[in-house]
Amino acid sequence: MTQKGGAGKSTLTNSVILDLSMKQLLKTKKQPRVLVVDADSQSSIYKRRHKEQERIWLADQYLTAAESSEGKKFLELSAELQSEAMELRKQLSAMHQVTGWDCLNSYDIVKIDMGNVGESLRAAMAAIDSNNYDYAFIDMPGSLYQEGTSELLELIEHLIIPVDISFFSEDSAEEFTSILNDLELSQRFKTLKFVSNKYKILQAKQSELVERELTAKTRIPFMETRVKHATILESRAYNTVIPLNYRVNLNTAKITHNERQSNIGEFATELLKIVNQ
Repeated sequence: MTQKGGAGKSTLTNSVILDLSMKQLLKTKKQPRVLVVDADSQSSIYKRRHKEQERIWLADQYLTAAESSEGKKFLELSAELQSEAMELRKQLSAMHQVTGWDCLNSYDIVKIDMGNVGESLRAAMAAIDSNNYDYAFIDMPGSLYQEGTSELLELIEHLIIPVDISFFSEDSAEEFTSILNDLELSQRFKTLKFVSNKYKILQAKQSELVERELTAKTRIPFMETRVKHATILESRAYNTVIPLNYRVNLNTAKITHNERQSNIGEFATELLKIVNQ
């Protein structure tokens, strides 16, 4: 959670879930059951995921029955979206064959509906309490005062605050943690940490300065992993169904793991250690 827009909260949430899930699958041969509660008023994860699922489904319909109404709807998409859906479909199929990964169902998602907060909040809380999931992630609102936020905060065990290193972000993070203290929430969490997000090596000294100052002022430590700025997160290669650093070589049918694109895997590993302690 963070009150500063553009810190990468939703992107980080989605990316770490997919990487964490793939790590668990490769290690245990079992895909973890993950719940995502999208409580952000923009519903970024929910909207993107459903759009991608729909486009992949339309691509399936087009390949099996091009003249069907669904097949024709696929042709109504732009050439760019058609290409993206076809590529994702190929990777989904290959990933499933190689690892057993059920990409389209990599996590269940519940949205907090701003038009009906009460009912959707009850559904989200029931899902969290159901014991049907190994992990539950909440993409929290950008404001502590959004309706339903206090109820969700009661359920959180590990609160991670992404900080896009800048002095504006520093002020926002300091104000946010001050509000948590005023509301006597800080001591409720098993974990309360900042994470440097969109970290750039060329700005290392500035980042380290902001980290030291924030920790000195708030007494809240930073995660060891600094999530590096990755251009792939700003491109169409980023999606909500396939882990960022994992792909299947369609020629050799072998999984490739490329952490040069992003070090989100390091963050997922550190997070797993924290929650499994």
